[in-house]
Amino acid sequence: MNEMEVTERQMPTHEEKQTKFLMWRNKVVRWYCRGVVHKPIVGFLSTLAIALLLSGIGFVAFPFDIDTTFTTFTPRSSEIGRLEETRMLAEEATRFNPFREPSDLTRLTVPQQTFRSYGLTMLFQTKNGNGNILTFDRLRLVRQVELAIQNIDHNPDFQDVCARPRGNTLCSEPQSMTRYMFATPSIDCPNVYIPDGKNTDIPFDTIEEALLGLIQPRNVSEDTTLPAFCFPIQGNCYANCIEPRPDYLSFALSRTFGFPDENATFSPDLTSHLTKSEFLFGVPLEGFTSTDDRFSEQIRKIESFVKQVPSIVKSFNGDHDVVIRYISPILIEEYFWGIIITDTVLVTVSIFIVYLYMAFHLNSFSLSAMGMLHVLLSFPIAYLFTQAAMDFDRMGMLNLMALFIILGIGADDVFIVVDAWKQSELEILGPDGKTWRNAKTREEEIHPDYIDWLTDRMVWTYTRTSEAMLITSLTTGAAFLMNLSSTVPAIQIFGGFTGFMIAVNYILVITYFPFAVIVFHRYIRLIRYPCMKRCHNKKLKTTLSLFHACLLNGIFSVIESKDKKSSDKIVGRHNNIDEYRAIERFFYKKEPTQWIPSSDRFQQAFSSLESFGRIDRVPQLVVMYGLLPVDIRGVNPYNPNDVGKTRFDPDFDPTLPSFQETFIEICKRLRSQGEFIRSGEVLCPMESFRDYVEDELGLIFPVPPDDFVTLLANFTQYYEDNNGPAPDVSGAVATSRQDANSRDDRARDLVETYQAIRFHIDTDEPKLAYMFIVVNTTLDLISSGSDVRPIYDSWSNLIQKENSRQDNQAASLGAALQTAESYIQLELENTLAIAAVVGIAASISLSFVIVVALTRDFWLSIMAIASIGGVVTSLICIMVLMGWTLSLIESICLTILVGMSVDYVIHLANAYRESKELTRFNRTRDALVVMGISVISACVTTFLAGFVLFFTYILFFFKFGVFIALTILFSSLWAFGFFMALASAAGHIEKVDDFARIWSFLTCKPQPVRLRSISGPAKVEANQVESSQLETAFV
Repeated sequence: MNEMEVTERQMPTHEEKQTKFLMWRNKVVRWYCRGVVHKPIVGFLSTLAIALLLSGIGFVAFPFDIDTTFTTFTPRSSEIGRLEETRMLAEEATRFNPFREPSDLTRLTVPQQTFRSYGLTMLFQTKNGNGNILTFDRLRLVRQVELAIQNIDHNPDFQDVCARPRGNTLCSEPQSMTRYMFATPSIDCPNVYIPDGKNTDIPFDTIEEALLGLIQPRNVSEDTTLPAFCFPIQGNCYANCIEPRPDYLSFALSRTFGFPDENATFSPDLTSHLTKSEFLFGVPLEGFTSTDDRFSEQIRKIESFVKQVPSIVKSFNGDHDVVIRYISPILIEEYFWGIIITDTVLVTVSIFIVYLYMAFHLNSFSLSAMGMLHVLLSFPIAYLFTQAAMDFDRMGMLNLMALFIILGIGADDVFIVVDAWKQSELEILGPDGKTWRNAKTREEEIHPDYIDWLTDRMVWTYTRTSEAMLITSLTTGAAFLMNLSSTVPAIQIFGGFTGFMIAVNYILVITYFPFAVIVFHRYIRLIRYPCMKRCHNKKLKTTLSLFHACLLNGIFSVIESKDKKSSDKIVGRHNNIDEYRAIERFFYKKEPTQWIPSSDRFQQAFSSLESFGRIDRVPQLVVMYGLLPVDIRGVNPYNPNDVGKTRFDPDFDPTLPSFQETFIEICKRLRSQGEFIRSGEVLCPMESFRDYVEDELGLIFPVPPDDFVTLLANFTQYYEDNNGPAPDVSGAVATSRQDANSRDDRARDLVETYQAIRFHIDTDEPKLAYMFIVVNTTLDLISSGSDVRPIYDSWSNLIQKENSRQDNQAASLGAALQTAESYIQLELENTLAIAAVVGIAASISLSFVIVVALTRDFWLSIMAIASIGGVVTSLICIMVLMGWTLSLIESICLTILVGMSVDYVIHLANAYRESKELTRFNRTRDALVVMGISVISACVTTFLAGFVLFFTYILFFFKFGVFIALTILFSSLWAFGFFMALASAAGHIEKVDDFARIWSFLTCKPQPVRLRSISGPAKVEANQVESSQLETAFV
């Protein structure tokens, strides 16, 4: 029987069946490792110099600039993205007044400070939103704050920058309730008040009577029981009176104020928990010739005044339980830049914390520094290659998050290499066939036999680790590269950049870091500094081992218990049906993305804006005639400054007789839709032109077709004479910019008559390019995609019907296109939801293919992917339980989830596969001993890198940190708990090559067979021998 005993170690080893490729690879590895050991300093300095050179080239060739805008978050390749880009680019290729060059302002002398170009919003709210702001004391406080701002006498003072009405040198009063509450009584007219806000106190007996005087519909000249607000002239007390209407004060008071549903037959609610004051600033300032004269310098002067406001307001905040907040572009910009800088500084803290743990694990500050150096160098090198490949212009904030990811991945690779190097001391015998130990003196280090032993150790280490890290790097990098399939450029750039960075990190860890290990081993290890003695203290050196041992012993006990018994499944009962809708709420969010905490003063200010009955800046919808979607062929989708080509609709012909009337009929039909439109607020440029023709020219509308374009051009000139010059974005003047940032700003600006009528630039005679119809929607200023969807669907159907009408086609208006800045949010949320689901599925599929291809073990790959799927499922469940919804932040987290969760499982799977043990339990224990410590340390470093983000202020960074921590937690639990237990119960007991088996089956070669428990006491579960050898054994 002894001759019949067959063990796995008697079988032909993998090395005995090497292919020519493997033999060549092993020869190259030995040659390289010999160079690493013999010339460590030369190799270390050479590889480091190359890495530093590439980093320098990257920053010189592509100057580093952080993009704090959201220009790259627009899905440019989608239909919605193309239509919004069409509107922006068409404005740059046209002009409003074809008779005036943009730089010619001789006919358009704008009086000083009469062109409104900047604003400051002051918000006054009762503490906790309780109570009524419309009391005597609180309204007096509002007026005191306004006067304090108007009395700022620093350089510049309020008089230097305020907006002025035309024909008046006095500053305009702020648009607020105080102009009515502090109205001046008319001397000759009883109960008539001039709404100028010049009174020193409130002249009314009760606040309610003044409020009713503004919202109670009536004829003010007949019903004098309530105050009338007028600008009387001599002999007529009720000239120029404000016509009371239910919604008159909605601009300054909450939505709950006034008559229910604006129906004056009901009793009104005359309370409001908030109000606001709007300060307007105008250009050109004194010393400037026009609005375009050094425009940015004028704005900086206005902003220098606005910066003084917070210090003035501070002394009033909290009086009479009133909270005062303010909103202005410069104040918001400075505030957010301060937050971004503070949060970015935490990157340095994260690097330092990870470095300290690396030093603790490696027991060396110098080796940790060399390892951390190559991890950090992967960032600028990846920046160079990603810029060369994608040319994404500026570095987005999202890409900075990749640094936290690479800290964990890079530290993981460092631990694997160093731990394998330490294990090689016991695995590789010396030239005399005995176990050797590391040299303790310099003389022993340079002995030829010792050098040969180090070479054998490096070959063993390099062969063992390079393949393991290749598998994880490929799977992780491929998971991130799957983000290239997204239509959002920011996510595409992030996926490509992170994929490049992982690839660079792998190249550095197999080229640069082996030299670093040998440099440390041969030249630094034996150096002892008095201040570093504690680092070599035996108690400290054993602390980490004890920590890891406790963890691994716990894992062993779990595996043994799972090997012996199965756990019961507990199914909970749900009494609330809403609990089953949690997943639905996760994927179909109702709230817009929030970037800062709800307790933040600016976030509260933004939220308060939504509480007003009417806001000046409303989301608009634009119906475009005369344009075709922009041509984006050949455009770099990753660079927002590389734009498409504007296309004009050849079917747009304004010279046909029915063009003018048909256009107005379209405006009437759109205005009559009612749903989703604010009180019929539709800007129709043809109606403005009609009024000009009939009232100013005394002609009959419609005008003769041959005169239409010329008269329309005259109208634009008339409009500029009365309203100031149209803003130019054609690039003809210094103030007109044509870049992604300016387009992003213009997309949020209100569309006015200036943008609704546009003429071609390079024509001798005026030639109409296109016309817009602008609709003020009922959307909130900040709306989620679920709020926008009904409007988009409704208006898409409406525009489709308009385009199919015979009268529209006969008038040669061409096909109408609709676009809105709010549609971008809708498309972004839809894209992110699809990208999250598709990205996870594609990443898992691609990871499975890579793992199978590199391990050649289908069953092991299935177990590994099942573990990764468990991580994904667990993370989604936790995100749902925490109340997260699928917004921009969560979608990005889900797209990188697979990439961050594959490492630990793959490392343990590869260690299990490479084990030489004979039983499943022993192979599992061997995998944990060989790779467990490295994986646990990698978990700790990645967790620490993400833990620092817990202290950030911006919600995106905070949620990203929580996501990293949870991913590491569940990845480690599924890797050590589920996968290792599954491997100990159902894993292969030997290293298999399924590709070879399939090939043998297809080519009809002898198949291997299994023997189970042949040796009895040896407890060998299964052995594999060739059929011919089996027959020989029995003979």
